[in-house]
This record gives sequence, structure tokens and C-alpha cells, in this order.
Amino acid sequence: MTSARSRSHTADVDAADDRMPDHPIKPTNFRKYAKSPLMRYVLSIIPVGAKLKATSKLTADHLGKIPGLISDNGEWTGFPWGNHVTKQTTLEIYEAWQVEQRLIIPLGLRLGDILVGLDLDIENILYRDLVWRLAEKHFGITPVVRCRDGSVRVVLFYRRKSGTPPIRKFAGAYLDTDGQKQLTEMLGDGQQVVAEGPHAKGKMHYWFGGTELVDHLHELPEITSEMVSAFYVELNDLSVNVFGFTKHKLALPGSGNRPANKVADPESPHLAPDRDLLTRALEPIDLDDPSMDYDAFIKLLRAICASVGGDLDYLHEVVWPWVCTNQQVAHGQGPRTEEQGIEWLKERWVSFTDSTLGAEYVYGIAADSGFPDGLAALDALKAKDFEDAYTIAGLASDTGDAGGAEAALEMELEEEVVERLLPAPRRSLTLTAPSRIYLPLSIRPAATPQTKDGSSLRAEYTSRTIACFTPLERCAAPSATRTGRKGGKGRK
Repeated sequence: MTSARSRSHTADVDAADDRMPDHPIKPTNFRKYAKSPLMRYVLSIIPVGAKLKATSKLTADHLGKIPGLISDNGEWTGFPWGNHVTKQTTLEIYEAWQVEQRLIIPLGLRLGDILVGLDLDIENILYRDLVWRLAEKHFGITPVVRCRDGSVRVVLFYRRKSGTPPIRKFAGAYLDTDGQKQLTEMLGDGQQVVAEGPHAKGKMHYWFGGTELVDHLHELPEITSEMVSAFYVELNDLSVNVFGFTKHKLALPGSGNRPANKVADPESPHLAPDRDLLTRALEPIDLDDPSMDYDAFIKLLRAICASVGGDLDYLHEVVWPWVCTNQQVAHGQGPRTEEQGIEWLKERWVSFTDSTLGAEYVYGIAADSGFPDGLAALDALKAKDFEDAYTIAGLASDTGDAGGAEAALEMELEEEVVERLLPAPRRSLTLTAPSRIYLPLSIRPAATPQTKDGSSLRAEYTSRTIACFTPLERCAAPSATRTGRKGGKGRK
């Protein structure tokens, strides 16, 4: 895709939804992910119409949005999907469930390790397209866009750059002039997205232009958490200074709301079953990598501590020599860890009483650092190679809804929302090239913003035309009848 589009093509886009029929409702093809690096992240979403387990804390409102499994009596239940690994046999079982239950099961994807998504949960078409253009400026043009019939909301997909810190959930929410919330949400570590199949409201999701994620994963732009932060700073400028929206709430990156386990718990899921493998996984991790700042180091140290149940002998015999060897540059305000002394390191070690991370996090960092057994170790640690539906049902039953479904629900629905301190909006919006932007008169800025070369941005409104801002052509806008409808809050 290129940014150069004809004005005449853009002018007709609002009518495209009326010309193009909805995509047919058909069973989800899970098996096509069998040879993809994304296979391990595939999730089955509890479909609309499914019968929930009597003890489930989920309600009908959550169907079509939350990952789940089928119990041995044919009822659905949530499960702790945050560390779940899918294999080929699991994909086959998901498809078999569709036949057995005569329901279409949406396909979800666990995000964070490789894949992240920018969810434009926006009903204002003009604003959506400028946010989309802003994402292209900061992240590059992604060829993979998930759309939905009858909606202007889209999800843009990117890859997390290998070896960089995790990209957390990040949300920028603004109230438009009608008081409707327009949400731009980065979905990353600890999040999932419904990628294929029917939406909770019945309409089908589809890939824009037929460009499917499973076939174009390696064409996605790579992004980092620093790039995400820069994007949200400029998003605030665009939303407040140009559109005149009111900042509703903006969420800082979170932990994905994964449940914490006691480090000393002998049954903690974060324990490494093979300490020799854990020790070998530490060796290639470069503590002098620019991404390994103080916070990243402490996070890794906590994960290692949880991997061995807080064993002080492991700290003295393995971790301390490893830190002294692999860290030669000071991070943060103080000297190197070796210069701080082992008592300094021990003080932090014993302070880790609980953790949301463990061996799986260490193996992930090791894999990014070139450890050949990193992903294999993740598989061995996290995978549940379900041979049949009843094996999966047993896992659902063992976890129970009090822990499994509730945790999954919290991971999806709970928002850690705090006010983010951002720089004051600039008086001018800096664009990559002089452009004409047509703004509705109701949101015309008090002072006309300037482009990079000093020319004025025109605050005129044309219902069908936005010059130079191209995403309008990609996913059809709703018809004139639907355009005026108030946007809902539903998740994808």
C-alpha cells in the first residue's frame, strides 16, 4: 500500500459499505495457523449462543469476546489463557467443536510476545483516519488490518521488535463534541484480540483486501515501546489541540492483569522444572543491552527469583556470578551491581514475595537473546498438548472459574486507568508533509494549526473528502444511515 491515493477514489468511500455485501457467516479455519509462528498464540473465543458452565462468573455479555474451553458436559468455561500455548492437535479440536456444537467459534490471538495490535475503537470517521495516518507516521504502514462488516472500527497489526521491552496495554480516550468516547488502544503483553470469525453482535470480521495475518506476519512493521509512547504524545496533541476533544482518561502501560503467585509457593506455575536449563538460559542474556535499564533488570531478577522459589543458594551460586560477568555497564543512578555488592542484590531478591512472571519470562528473554532452546523451553513449560476435547475439558475443570475464568475476564475487562502526565499540547501540529485537512466546523480549532512549512491547515468540512490522508479507502465507512448512530462501547 502507498500513501498516494486519488481524490476521486476517496470521495466515493462512504458509499462503499452499501455497494459491498457483508461477508458470509462461515466456520472459522483454525488449521491454517498450523505452520505459522502464530499457532502457539491462537485462542478459542467463547461463541455467542454457547452454554456457560453453571459456576461460571461470565455472563452473556462476555460471549464473543473472552477465551474459553468446553467442559466434558459440553458447557463453556473461561481459563487462564495468559500462558496458554496452542499446538496443531488443539487447532483440530477447535474445529471439531464447531461441528459438534453447531456454533461458529471466533479465533482469538494472544498478544505481546510477537504480535501487538492498535485498536482504533473509534466511530468518528475523520478522527479515525487521522489517527490511522498518525500510526503510519510513527510505526510505518502495516499491510494487515482487521475490519468488521457494518463498522468503521479497525485493528492495525504490528510486530514487537525482538530484544526490546514488552509493549504493554496503553489507551488514549477522548470525548468528542457529542460526548462520545473515542478510544485508541494499544493491545500488547497480557492482552488478546478477536481476529477472525463473527463479532459478538453477529457481523463477520475480515482482513482488509484479503491480506490475512497468517500469510503476511513477516511483512508487519516492527515497533518498540518507545515508539508507542511517542505516538501517544502526538495523539494527545491531535485530539486536544486540533479536534478540540476532551481527554477522558489515558491508561499507563499495565502488567496485563495477570494473577500474582507467591514466590515461595511450591505449586507456583512460575517455577522452572529444570534448573539446569534455566541456568543455561541466563548465559546469553546481555545485561548491558540498551533495553536492559534498571526497571527491566529488576523485572528479570524477579522472574528468576520466582523461577526458583526464592532459593537463596541459587542467588549466591548462579545469579550473583552471572550478574558480575554479564553486566559491565552501570544502569540507572548508581554503580554496577557488582560494585553495589551481593547484599544489595540479596535485599532485592528477598523483597520479591510474589510475582506475575517466572521461568516463562526468562525463557522468552533468552530466546530473544539467541538462546536456541528458548522457545523449546517455553513449549515444555507452558504447553498443554491436548489430545482430545476431554483433556482440554479436564484442564478447564481443574482450574475452575473462580481462578481461571475470573482471571481471564479480568485480563480482558479490567482497565488500570490513571491520568498520564503529558507535555502541554503544542500550538501547531507537525505533519510529515504539507496537507489539507477538512475539519467539521464544530471542531474547528481556535487557532488554525500550521504544517511544517508554515501553511495553514484548512478548517473546512467536506463530508467525503480528506486530501492526503488515505486510510479512508481501506475499510468501508458505514452508510449515511448508520453514520449518525451513537457508537457503542463493545470490544472486538
